[in-house]
Amino acid sequence: MQMFNSIGITTVFTLVEYWDIINQSLSNSKNQDEQEAWLISHLQNLEKPDTWYLQNAEEPQIVDFFIITHKLIEHLFNSPNWEYKCSKLNLSDDGSEYFACWIISKGEQYYESILFHPDWIVDGEPNFERFSYIPYEALKRKNGKDIYELLG
Repeated sequence: MQMFNSIGITTVFTLVEYWDIINQSLSNSKNQDEQEAWLISHLQNLEKPDTWYLQNAEEPQIVDFFIITHKLIEHLFNSPNWEYKCSKLNLSDDGSEYFACWIISKGEQYYESILFHPDWIVDGEPNFERFSYIPYEALKRKNGKDIYELLG
């Protein structure tokens, strides 16, 4: 069933289910490479929901993962002091996106701690560039399709 969730989009699975997938990936991995591999495998093995309105949809869960990830990135970009955090870390525009992906990859509690504690700054150079490519890779491996072409 499609749900309207707290980040303002309609998706096949909810934001709770999205975070559950992220949390499962954290429980089943020790590093970014393992987390990436687990997420790709998990997404490509999800069965399409058996509902009439999704009969012609192309892998809706993978598309949802892509959409929700990018909405969460956008939400971070619009959060208080985001630019300040990125400037303190000396991040480029791309670096800011990879930092947002890294935050999301750490799970819902970590993500929310960033949103609700704008003075929090991380040390080092946290990034997870490949995180944003996970749904692209999962769809490509599952049926050879390009998610960017699919979304137009």
